[in-house]
Amino acid sequence: MRAEPGCVVFDATRLVEDDHRFFVYEVYVDEAAFQAHLANPAGGPFNAALQQLIVEPASQLTFLRRI
Repeated sequence: MRAEPGCVVFDATRLVEDDHRFFVYEVYVDEAAFQAHLANPAGGPFNAALQQLIVEPASQLTFLRRI
């Protein structure tokens, strides 16, 4: 994921208090780069592997704006 064009940051971490909960922080240069990331076929296997490790039923996207 980190090598994708337009990816500025891709950090996958686990919560200290529960290593079955993950926080993935991603930054892309623009919306087009993010959409290209979503369309990347590598995302399917990554999410499938992650699903075996997490306790939540699904990922939750949160969009942030730098201030």
